[in-house]
Amino acid sequence: MKKRRGKHKQGERGSTENDSNSAKKHNMDATECASDKDGGEGDEDSEFYEPVPEQEPSLKDTKDMLSSVQTTLKDIQIENRKLASEVADLKSSFGFQEQQLNSLKVSPSKVMKDNNAMKVELQTLRKKVNDQKSEMDELYESHDDLEQYTRKNSLEIHGVPKNLYSSTEDVVIKLGEVLNVPIQSEDIDIS
Repeated sequence: MKKRRGKHKQGERGSTENDSNSAKKHNMDATECASDKDGGEGDEDSEFYEPVPEQEPSLKDTKDMLSSVQTTLKDIQIENRKLASEVADLKSSFGFQEQQLNSLKVSPSKVMKDNNAMKVELQTLRKKVNDQKSEMDELYESHDDLEQYTRKNSLEIHGVPKNLYSSTEDVVIKLGEVLNVPIQSEDIDIS
């Protein structure tokens, strides 16, 4: 076995492949000494690597790590459950709001139909009121005509002194004579 100066050959340990996973620690003192001797430049032979043995963690360390992982996982599960319940609440809230929105979409069309029905009813009522107004006007006019007809036999005479004639019938008969209209007492209803 041949040993090189300042370097350990991996083949001497039984491995011919480069093991990149093995941890090696650079010996700073040897590098500093070599660089001081050569004026700051080190050559390949002066580099010295010291292998660091990998240590297996003890059972207590492994148990502590596993309990830490379990605690973290429990915390994550609790947070996930909280988030899942919040998402479920949001979904139900969204579903409720969607139902309300759909009912509000239906509501305007129903209101529009009701509004159109009320407009039609209002038009018919207005027409009916107008018809009743015209009928009332006709009734007032015919009533006035009837009153005028009932008064056609009535006559009011002014300016005759009361003490000149004995009765009002005598005044009416005398007035008829002056006007050349023959009036008899049977022609007078009331005087």
